[in-house]
Amino acid sequence: MEGIVDVMKVIDPVQRLYITGTVTQEVTEAFLDTINKMEADYGSPDLILEIDSMGGNWEDCKSICCTIEKYKGRIFGLGTLNCSSAAFFILQKCFYRSAYENSKIVVHEIALSGIPENRLTASVLQNLSSGKRNGLHKKVDEIIASLQKDNKRIAKFLSERSGLSTQAVRNMMRSEHSVDPKNLLEKGFLDEIVYAF
Repeated sequence: MEGIVDVMKVIDPVQRLYITGTVTQEVTEAFLDTINKMEADYGSPDLILEIDSMGGNWEDCKSICCTIEKYKGRIFGLGTLNCSSAAFFILQKCFYRSAYENSKIVVHEIALSGIPENRLTASVLQNLSSGKRNGLHKKVDEIIASLQKDNKRIAKFLSERSGLSTQAVRNMMRSEHSVDPKNLLEKGFLDEIVYAF
């Protein structure tokens, strides 16, 4: 199997895509448009997807992941400076997953979007809804169930991708700390670490 550096040497620059900044609807639409144009103009060639993102919206992340899954060519993912949260899940959907040795990668449970100061995870919402039961508790319970369901699906996918148990993946997701790329390579989440020098 060729490594990402070998692929970079031979691949046409037009076959390099980038996800930078926060994963938003605009980023997702630009990614989908680029993939559609690539398929229309060139078929489904192998691509390099460079990712420099601290994450973003979970729904937009799912759209990008579905597009990667449906793409007929191989997508070689490369986490550059940052590849955290939703960006990490996008990297995991790639055929080949690599990251620079100094990449900052955070793997965690998903949270509600649009509230940058607070990460509303399922456990935080449970604490909020366990107090006085008011008219909002049913809606909060629905949101909790949805987040828990998505987190279980993510843990199962990451378990299949890495070979770790689902429980080990869930524990890693709950830690919400940066994970060293070497550790991710050992755990099966990366196929290669790219050394800058």
